Formats: sequence, structure tokens, C-alpha cells
Amino acid sequence: MKNPLVSVIIPVYNVEAYLPACLDSVLNQTYQNFEIVMVNDGSTDRSTQICREYAQKDSRIKLIEQSNGGISAARNAALKIIRGEYITFLDSDDFISSDALELMLSSMLELKAELCICGMVFKNAVRSIAYNCFSKITVFETKELIFEYISTKNITSNVCGKMYRKELFEGIWFPVGRIYEDAFILHELLHKANRAVCIPSNLYIQNIREGSTVRSRFSEKYLDIIDCEEAKMKFIQEHYAEWFDFVVCRKYSSIASVMAKILLTDSYREYKGLYRSLNSMLLREYEAVKPFITSNTYVEPKYRLAMNHPRLFKIVFYYKGVIQHLKNWVKRFVAKIRG
Repeated sequence: MKNPLVSVIIPVYNVEAYLPACLDSVLNQTYQNFEIVMVNDGSTDRSTQICREYAQKDSRIKLIEQSNGGISAARNAALKIIRGEYITFLDSDDFISSDALELMLSSMLELKAELCICGMVFKNAVRSIAYNCFSKITVFETKELIFEYISTKNITSNVCGKMYRKELFEGIWFPVGRIYEDAFILHELLHKANRAVCIPSNLYIQNIREGSTVRSRFSEKYLDIIDCEEAKMKFIQEHYAEWFDFVVCRKYSSIASVMAKILLTDSYREYKGLYRSLNSMLLREYEAVKPFITSNTYVEPKYRLAMNHPRLFKIVFYYKGVIQHLKNWVKRFVAKIRG
């Protein structure tokens, strides 16, 4: 029976409270032919010590230490040295179920797939929510996979919760210095996969940390989503032009999402000039893509408000932010009582 090596890439930055559980979830896998390539990206807490302790006690753990360059730089550093035929990504504040590697790898080998997508569980201090749109094993060829990705929400843009043949990453690197780094490259990975399998098991558990939720401070780094969606539109137009109408409003929606983020984080006064510039850009973008819109084109109603009812858009998203802020306070309060 084939027993290929799986490379598990884990970037690490200041996650001392979560890192042991993350690493233990890999070490305790039912499938044991793996290597962990851990990149300590300039941590300033006990994560550095934890990384070194684990690397010393298990020879399968390879540790790279570098100055802080962000998650993309950390993943790219790992991609340069991995030895496995298969790759999976794990964020250092998350963990995987004990049979994750076995189930994903066996599905790929049995069905001769180059990519496996599993379900995920989103876990915060109060509850866990499973996200998996596939109730049975489902196989996609390349064009079917791309169509599923652009026309539904069944496949997330997260590179975690997936396993890849190493060859898919040839010539593909995470964009350094950007956020939404996964979404910048996932469509290219799907495009290169001749066959993918989606399985009904929820194998990846993502911890939702309250410190990074909706009410966090706005930064201009969020503008990256506009470039990301524009690149995705151009890619689909070049390679799958017959489905361009499914993505033609992606840039429009991304502009509206940044405007919403400014309102949700109570940053409108500080970024009033940027907000107005984005609003002008949104109107220009809609006029540019209007000729390509068909019945297949979908824009979430909350983002259509930005153009059709701009004042209502402001009110809705500002008060959503207020409500979310209160919810997060309650969650933290409940977690503190339980703890």
C-alpha cells in the first residue's frame, strides 16, 4: 500500500496559548508518515520556546526561525524546503481531528485526485459551528471545480482545510505583505487540479479569537481585497470567459465590503475621504461592468444598498457594528465566567 509523506505547514506568531494543542493534534494523527514544517515568524511570546521544545522531541518537526514577515512569507519559506508529496496547511491557533490526514489522503489516493477539501468547524468561546456543504463524497474535474467555486459558497477561499499534491504549488507563491493571501492564489490552485474530491467530514477546527472580530480597528490594508477580487475577475475572464458574468461584480462587492468595514469599526470620521473615494470608485465600477451583467450575476443585497440607498447603507452597517460589539462583549463575559 502506498504510504506517501505528507508535509504539514504551520506558520507561528505569538500563539503560546494555542500552539501545544495545534502541534499535538498533528502528532496524534492516525496517519503517521508526515513532517511538520513549522515557521516561527518572529514570535515575541513563549511560542519560540514551545517551537524549540517540540522540534527537539520529534525529528519529524522541522523548525525555521525568521524575523517577522507575515503569514505569506512564513508559508513560502516552508514551501521551499518541504519533502512531502502532499501538502496541507494548519494555522497555529487551530487544530485538526485525529483522522484528518488519513481521511484526506486516502480519499485522494483512491480517487486519483490532486486536491481534497474537507469540512471545517468554526469555534469560539461560546459555541462551535460546522461548515460543510457536501453531504457525500463529491468529485470534480477542473472546470466543474472552478464553476463550483465561483457560483456557490460551497468552497471557501481558505487554503486550510484542504490537502494538495505538491505539484499544484509549482510556480505559485503566497503574496507577501498582503492580507487575503489565500484568496489571491486559490483560484490558480483549483485551475491546476485535474481532479478534486470534497468529503463530508469536518476535520479542520478553526478558533475564532475575539480580538480580531468585526469591531477591530480599520486599516487601509483591507483595500487588498479590491485588488484580490479584480485579479480573480481577470483570471476567470481569461480562462473561463463563458462564466465571466458570475464574477463580473466581484470588484464592486469588494469595494462595498471595504466601505462596510469602515462603518462597522466606527472609523468613518477618520476615513471620510477614503470612504468617499471608494464610493466614487464603486459607481464607476458598476457602470463599467453593467453591460456584462446577466441573470447569473449575483450581488448580495447588503452591498447593493451602497449604490441604490447610500444613506441606508451607512445606517445599517454602523448599527451592525454596534450590535456585534455588544455580542462580543457578552461572549467574553460568558467565557470569563466559564473559565
